[in-house]
Amino acid sequence: MSEISHQFLLSPLFKLLIKKALPGLILVASLLVW
Repeated sequence: MSEISHQFLLSPLFKLLIKKALPGLILVASLLVW
């Protein structure tokens, strides 16, 4: 049960990190393409 609770608590943080990291990832991808 503890693992499930940890995942439930971490999922929102991961979503926030992804939202903040997406612009940076897009910039890196565009630089790699060019």
